[in-house]
Amino acid sequence: MKFIISKSKKPNFSKEEKKRIKFSELTKLNKYMFNFKWQFACIVCLLLCMTVLAVFMPIYSARLLATFTDGLDSRATLFLAGIVCVFGIIYQCLDCIASILWNNVSINSAIVIRKDLISRVNSISQSSIDNSNTATFTSRIYSDAEMVTNYPLRMTDFLTTAIGHIGFFTYIASLNIWVSLVQIAIFVVTLTIQWLRVNNRTKYNRFLKKINEPIQSLQTENIRGIKDIRGINANENIENTIIDRKIEVLSYEMRKSHINTGLRTLASISIYLLNFVLLAVCVFLFTHGQIVLATVLIVYNFRNNINNFANYIINIKELTNETLVSAERVNELFDETKYPSEKFGDVHFSKCKGDIKFDHVTFAYNENKIVLDDIGFEIPHNKVTSFVGPSGSGKSTIASLIAKLYSLKEGNGTITLDGVDVNNLDRDSIRNGISIISQSPYLFNLTIAENLRLAKPEATDLELEKVLKQADILEFINSLPQGINSKIGENGVKLSGGQRQRIAIARALLKNSKVMLFDEATSALDNVTQNNVKDTIFKLAKNHTIVTIAHRLSTVIDSDKIIYIDGGKVAAEGTHKNLMETCTQYHDMYDEEDINEDSNAKSE
Repeated sequence: MKFIISKSKKPNFSKEEKKRIKFSELTKLNKYMFNFKWQFACIVCLLLCMTVLAVFMPIYSARLLATFTDGLDSRATLFLAGIVCVFGIIYQCLDCIASILWNNVSINSAIVIRKDLISRVNSISQSSIDNSNTATFTSRIYSDAEMVTNYPLRMTDFLTTAIGHIGFFTYIASLNIWVSLVQIAIFVVTLTIQWLRVNNRTKYNRFLKKINEPIQSLQTENIRGIKDIRGINANENIENTIIDRKIEVLSYEMRKSHINTGLRTLASISIYLLNFVLLAVCVFLFTHGQIVLATVLIVYNFRNNINNFANYIINIKELTNETLVSAERVNELFDETKYPSEKFGDVHFSKCKGDIKFDHVTFAYNENKIVLDDIGFEIPHNKVTSFVGPSGSGKSTIASLIAKLYSLKEGNGTITLDGVDVNNLDRDSIRNGISIISQSPYLFNLTIAENLRLAKPEATDLELEKVLKQADILEFINSLPQGINSKIGENGVKLSGGQRQRIAIARALLKNSKVMLFDEATSALDNVTQNNVKDTIFKLAKNHTIVTIAHRLSTVIDSDKIIYIDGGKVAAEGTHKNLMETCTQYHDMYDEEDINEDSNAKSE
C-alpha cells in the first residue's frame, strides 16, 4: 500500500503567527488561574516542602552510594538508606495531598472560566457567529481553557523538580569543579538544542490549531448531517472532502515532526558524546588522584540528572508556550474587535404592548447585496400580521430584525417597539418580549421536558402538557415509553421534522412572549395538524402580537394584515380580500397554490 502523504509541506506563517506571544496574554487570565487563593497557598506550601526534599534526596542517595567504596559501614549505610526511604515516603504523601487539593482547584477553576466563555459566546453578535466555525468556540471553551487553568500546578511541579536538580548540581560542584564545568557544558548544549525544538513546535502548534478548526467543524457537521448524506449517497464524497483537507494539515504536521525528530536526535547524539567526555574527565582526574572512586561512581550514576534538569527547563518553556497560545485564543473570544457583542440599550420594558414599526429600513448581510431596501410598514398589537412573497425576498430577515438577532447600521432606518427604537431597549426587554420560532428549530440532546423548560425552568408538568396539547403533539408524546422524559437526540434526530416544529412551538407557547414570530414554523406539518396549530396561534392574537411568515397562502388568509414582500420591498399590504383585488403577484401566487393543491388531490 502506498503512503497517502509522502512529502511534508512547509506552511506560510503569517506575521501574526511568527510574532512572539506576550506573557501578558496569560496574566489577563490570572483571575481564573488563581481563583481559589487559600487552597492555592496550601498547595504552594506543600510544594515548597517537596522542593526541600527534592534537593536532599539525590544528595543522600549519592552519599549512600559512596559508603560502598569508602569501606562499608553497615550502620552508616543503613542510616542513609533509612533517610532516603523516609524522605521518599514523605515526598509521596505530600505529593498525594497536593494533587488532591489541586485537582479540586483545577476542576472548579475550569468550571468558572468555561461558564464565562459560554456566556461570552452566547453574547457574541449573530453576524460574528455566522462567520465562524463551531470548533472556533468549542476548542477554546474546552481544551484551551483546561490548558490555562492547569498551568499553575504543572508549572510549580516542574519548578520544584528543577530546583531539586540545582541542589544536586551544587553538591557535585563541591566534589570537583572540573566535573561540574563539564556537566554545565552538557546542560547548555542540551538546553540550546531543545529550546530550538520547542520554539519550532510552538510556531507550528499555533498555526495548526487555527487551520484545524474548520476541519473539526466539518467533521461535526458530517455526524449531524449523516441522514442527509446517506440520503443522497454522498458518504464517499464527504469523506474525501474531509480527508483531502486533513491531508494538507497532516503534511504540515509531518514537517513539524521531521524537524522535531531531527533536533531531538541531535540532542541525543550530543548527550552521548558529552557523557563520553564527562567520563573521560572523571577517569583523568581519578588517575591523577584529584577525585576518589566514590565521586566517579556518583557522577556516572547520576549523569542523567543533567539531561533531566535541561528537560525540566524545556518542559517549563514548552508548557508556558503552549499555555500562551491557549491564553491568546481564549482572550480572542473576549476581544470585542474580533468578536463583537450584541448591542443593547438601557431602556427596560416590564411589559410591552406589541406595536412594531419599520421606518425606511435598509439591511444587508454583506455590503454586496441589499436584502431589504428602504422598507416600511406597521405591525399592530393583538393582531395577526403575515408576510408572504417569493423565496429570498427578505421575509425571514424581517423576523430576524424584529427579534434583534441582527442590528441595523446607523442611518439605515429604525425599528421601533411601542415607539421605542429597539436599539435602545435592554437585552431582557427584547429577549423576554419577543420569541421567534424558525422553520428548522434546534432541539437539544435532552428530554422533551428539559427542552421545553429551557424557556421556563420553573414550569410544572401540567403547564408542559397544556402547551404540548396546544401544539397538537401531546398524544404522540404520551405514546412514548418515557413520555415527556424521553430523550430526543441531538437536534431532535429521533423525531420527524413536523414533530420538531411542534415541540418548538410548544416551547414558545410556554415562554409566552408578548410578540411571537413564526417563521415557516408549520411548514413540515400535514394539513390537518397545520390547521389545528394555526387555530392555536390565531387564538393567541387576543393577547399577543403574532407575526407569521409563510409560503402557503392558505395558512394566512385569515390574518388581520398580510404584507407582500418582493425584492426587499413592500409590494402591497392589506387583508386577503384586498390583496386578491389589488395585488397581481399575490393573486397569481394564490391561484398557483390552488391549482397545485387540486392536482395533488386528484393524484391522491
